[in-house]
Amino acid sequence: MFEKFINRLKNKKQELNEISKSHSSKEEKVQFTITITNASNMYIMVISDYILIGDYDRRIDKIDKYGVADMISNSILWNNRKQKVNKGTYYVLSLDNRIYNVYINDYEIAVDERNKIDEITEERVITYNQNTMNYNYFSAKHDKYGSTFYTKYYSKPQLDLGKLIFSKEEAHEEINNLIERLFNIEEIAKLIDIDILKKHILNDIGNESYQKKKQ
Repeated sequence: MFEKFINRLKNKKQELNEISKSHSSKEEKVQFTITITNASNMYIMVISDYILIGDYDRRIDKIDKYGVADMISNSILWNNRKQKVNKGTYYVLSLDNRIYNVYINDYEIAVDERNKIDEITEERVITYNQNTMNYNYFSAKHDKYGSTFYTKYYSKPQLDLGKLIFSKEEAHEEINNLIERLFNIEEIAKLIDIDILKKHILNDIGNESYQKKKQ
């Protein structure tokens, strides 16, 4: 079952590989390093700079003897605004039938949880900007081929996505459940201050919900 999970992640990575084709003829122009280490039951990948996906793929092909890249979600790897791979530190933890990715850079924290249930993968991602205190949460479901058939979001500032937006009550419950699971994972609790997520995200959503009820 876990092997099928990994295969699904490989299929998702093909989406990024398509982008890399347009850069395949270019030489690496940015000086960067990628290191991958195995620390107990956790893998750690460090990328020193924002880089083109083609540069990332070529370097990973040379150094990734553990297959770590196949366990890192595109949701935290790819920076849509920069159209590059994110710089920072990625932690990969496999626990029971779940894979956790924790991404940390100078100002941002992101946690990606993927849970394989039969042929469906449930993915939950929470991102928090420590400078602005803005956050984003989304929940998605992917079929066995890697195609996404369900997605819902909640963020601050709120985006106008119509029916794809969680209600405040739904978002509070979803995020609270994820945070509670993170509290119980010792390896993750050592990496990030989960109380910050609880304080700034759950309290914010709770206050918004309370103000709405008063109106």
